[in-house]
Amino acid sequence: MGSGSKTYSEKIITIFLVLYLQNQINTLPLCGIKVKDMTNEISLSEKQKELIQIIGVSLEHTRFAPAEARIVALLMVAPQTEVTFDEIRDTLGISKSATSNAVNKLLLLGEVEYITKHGDRKRYFRYTVQNWKEKTKKAFQDLNSMQKIMRQVLESRPGSTTEFNQALRDQLDFMDYVMTQLPILFEKWSNKE
Repeated sequence: MGSGSKTYSEKIITIFLVLYLQNQINTLPLCGIKVKDMTNEISLSEKQKELIQIIGVSLEHTRFAPAEARIVALLMVAPQTEVTFDEIRDTLGISKSATSNAVNKLLLLGEVEYITKHGDRKRYFRYTVQNWKEKTKKAFQDLNSMQKIMRQVLESRPGSTTEFNQALRDQLDFMDYVMTQLPILFEKWSNKE
């Protein structure tokens, strides 16, 4: 054998290392190292894991895809307030691409943000709970926009659909009431101190 050729054992080790690095296997058989031992999984209690599922399912019923919902839930429940990409991926057991897509959408929606730390190239993601007031005001604005659209819908409805039209009027009436009361409640809450 020439000095540049590998032995059979070296080739096998190389194959296992490549498969391991590509996450195709979860154990390096020749040395007994389990991938699980080398992951970035966040240590969570059973209660925390259950909360992530409950919050995730609840968020799925609003506007989030499953991966997005689980990421928001993890960021809310995790013991640390800032979590790396690899910690998210490993803890939730989702693929790199699914994690990347979900995180990017959450960043775009303003649901999460990231910071960097001096001397560390990683991005640390966190839930944007600090700007809940701005999110609430945005929800008021969205409701106001929806009200305007619903008024246009009602105006365009044929008069022959009286029951449907009345249900739309009731919905608009309720939205009007909510729009007058929410700012008052928000102001009362702000001044409660």
